[in-house]
Amino acid sequence: VEAPDRVLGLVDLETAILARDGVSVGPLARHVHPVREAAPLAFAVERMVRERARALPVVDEEGFLVALLSDIDALRWVARRARNA
Repeated sequence: VEAPDRVLGLVDLETAILARDGVSVGPLARHVHPVREAAPLAFAVERMVRERARALPVVDEEGFLVALLSDIDALRWVARRARNA
């Protein structure tokens, strides 16, 4: 996060593991589009699939970062819905 309202990107685990000592985070970050916290979870999951992202930043109506939605969070939601169906 560069400023309260600007998400630069995410660094995935593999990239972080392979990074050289002393490298800054900026060049390692991959831009992904954030989702609004009011967006349906199905929309966020679809975006994760489309962008091949394991996580998405979640922002409020003003664009401030409020959370990080991971693929595991989404899978838990799907599993809960399947159990209750």
